[in-house]
Amino acid sequence: MRRALGDSPRQTATEVLEALPQCARRGAAGATSLLGVVFLLVGFSLFLLETLNMRFDDAIDTALLASVLAWAVSAWRWGSPPYAAAAAISLFLFLGRLPHGRVLWALVGVALAGLAARRLDEASWAPSHRRGAAILVVAGILAAYAAVNVYSFDEHLLEDLGRFGAARVAPSPSLIVATALATAVVPLLVLMWGVRSRRTFVLDTGVVLLALSLVTLRHYVHLAPLWVILALSGAALVVLALAVERALRRAPGGEIAGVTAKVEVDRLRLRPAEISSLVGDPAKLRKLGWEPSRTVREALRDVLQEARAAAGGGG
Repeated sequence: MRRALGDSPRQTATEVLEALPQCARRGAAGATSLLGVVFLLVGFSLFLLETLNMRFDDAIDTALLASVLAWAVSAWRWGSPPYAAAAAISLFLFLGRLPHGRVLWALVGVALAGLAARRLDEASWAPSHRRGAAILVVAGILAAYAAVNVYSFDEHLLEDLGRFGAARVAPSPSLIVATALATAVVPLLVLMWGVRSRRTFVLDTGVVLLALSLVTLRHYVHLAPLWVILALSGAALVVLALAVERALRRAPGGEIAGVTAKVEVDRLRLRPAEISSLVGDPAKLRKLGWEPSRTVREALRDVLQEARAAAGGGG
């Protein structure tokens, strides 16, 4: 357990670096937090195997659960979207090892996408946390699509993740037909969601799923070489995008059903870069016996000196 506990200094260093203005946006805090979580998980895994002598399969399941928790807490604490992605990947890897993992992928994927979508416009969340929610939406959509994709179903791709050695049972024709329909319908549903919600990342996800469905179709029906299918699909998407943009620009008011080709800025969603007026009244504090020990001029001088020292300009 010493290996796992030994990473607390790295997490402490991350907190210190996050509080230093001179280290902001320079990657120092992100690097220490990433190394801290990775070393923590590696140390915990070795503790399970070497100290507790846990079976390998049990150790993997426990380590995956710990990974979900560690990355989720890190994503919430430091607002890093890649950490949210790591938590989602760990979660679905763990679910894939359980009985009926495919069903769990579909149900949890839909639930995760729905719950995270409700936080995309949460005003109390920082922009980085809302980007993390968008990552979870995409992860949920991809997991649900992987669960119903006919190629994944036919080749037992998710069942191969399981620890319980599920036998490769040939799927029934009715299930093959149902998953084939789902493979075609799910990308269209995602595209419709993207259009209705006006979210480009949902539209992009739908386009990717549509391309995957075309590749899946090509696997079962040899219409043309794969490169021809992909090239024609890309060309069709470009033509469609140009046609939609042209139609929007020619429409009355430059929009159709609330959709416009112009980039619009919602002033209500913009946060001010600087506080225009900050006024405080210390009268209540004076009643409690507090008295200022420094003048405003002295405080401003200290702030200026610290800013110059952080910028390397000396005193």
